[in-house]
Amino acid sequence: MHDEAQRNDRDAAAGLARDLGLHPFAPAEQTKGYRALFASLEAMLGEITALPAVSLQPNAGSQGEYSGLLVIRAYHESRGEPHRNVCLIRARPTGRTRRAP
Repeated sequence: MHDEAQRNDRDAAAGLARDLGLHPFAPAEQTKGYRALFASLEAMLGEITALPAVSLQPNAGSQGEYSGLLVIRAYHESRGEPHRNVCLIRARPTGRTRRAP
């Protein structure tokens, strides 16, 4: 029962962080609880998936694109190829996108 209560607390806190929209430039001293929660969640996800690391970054939108570019850069750096630092991006997106009303 204790584990279930902790799990419920973590779920509630994660939902709260999302709902509050924690600003990415909030001062570090004001986000200690969030960072501890996120680190704990990353560790749990890494253990569950047997991955050496996980990211809680979004995988869509500009944040997702930036996260993807950081992963690609880290990959090239890990292979001793830091000079591979150019990314070609289309001027217009492909496919159809739904326009806002």
